[in-house]
Amino acid sequence: MDCFFVAVALKSRPDLIGKPVAVTHAKSAHGKGFSEISSCSYEARAFNVASGMLVNRAVQLCPQLICLPYAPFDEYRQTSKLFYSTVAKYTLNIKAVSCDEMYVDLSDLCSGVAADPVKVVAEIRRDIHEQLGCHASCGIGSNILLARLATKKAKPNGQCWVRDEDVKVFMKVVKIRELPGVGSATIAKLRELTGVSEFDCERLQSLSQPKLQSMLGQKLGARMFYSCRGVCLEDFEASEYDVRKSVSCDVNFGVRMSTKQELSNFLEIYRNS
Repeated sequence: MDCFFVAVALKSRPDLIGKPVAVTHAKSAHGKGFSEISSCSYEARAFNVASGMLVNRAVQLCPQLICLPYAPFDEYRQTSKLFYSTVAKYTLNIKAVSCDEMYVDLSDLCSGVAADPVKVVAEIRRDIHEQLGCHASCGIGSNILLARLATKKAKPNGQCWVRDEDVKVFMKVVKIRELPGVGSATIAKLRELTGVSEFDCERLQSLSQPKLQSMLGQKLGARMFYSCRGVCLEDFEASEYDVRKSVSCDVNFGVRMSTKQELSNFLEIYRNS
């Protein structure tokens, strides 16, 4: 879904659609607060406002930024449930990623002779908008990686299909920071070891698998070698329950702890939840 927290907040403020909007716990957008932006509209992103940015910095970049408070969290929960149930009407081959993101295997839906993935996806997106009042973007590809990268190209409120015959051209211009699992540490290491300041997938393709593995380690080097070519080593496995490999927590909605005891109490509650 596009700008999930903003989209839900705008359901009660349709007059702000098309304007630079951010969701934060800040009570005003006068640049004096140190609260973080949870989500921002694409109109705000045009001014380089981004999620995780402090409100005072965002207002410097976009003086006309409108800050909205979080909607009641039950609204996010219900919107997410409706999002998943709407897609589930078409297929149960769903792999959940987050409250507003999923992978969907369209193989069964597109198995007919006349089935067109573009039309199928357009119908699902239309249904989502009718049911939720929010827009969703979709990327189509022959594997999870291509679908994810195509979704980035599709946003906002669009869809993009990377056909197999177009993968080589498509991947050449993809920045490696767009690849899953590639963070600032990996990019910094590549810059240090190669002397190249900016990497796209075409440049990464010039490095052999042994070279990448010697630079980044066996596992990450192999994954980078394949992913920069649009090859995904991860299989799609839709399941009712997935076992979590790790749990992380970000708190940026107005919770401020002033003592070690408050932090200890919070972690205890989080651990037991």
